[in-house]
Amino acid sequence: MENKIALSMQLENLDELEKLLSRALVQEKELRKTLSEIESVEFGVKTQLDVKHIH
Repeated sequence: MENKIALSMQLENLDELEKLLSRALVQEKELRKTLSEIESVEFGVKTQLDVKHIH
C-alpha cells in the first residue's frame, strides 16, 4: 500500500513538473519574440542614426 501511495505522489510530481516545463517553454517563446522585437527596433534606431550622420 505504501508503494502505491509513493508511486502516486511521484506521478503527481511528474505531472506538476510537466506543467511547469510547458509553462517555461511558452515563456521562453514569448521572451525570444520580445528579444527579436527589441533587436528589430534597435536596428531601426541605429539605421536612422547612421542616415542622419550621412546627411
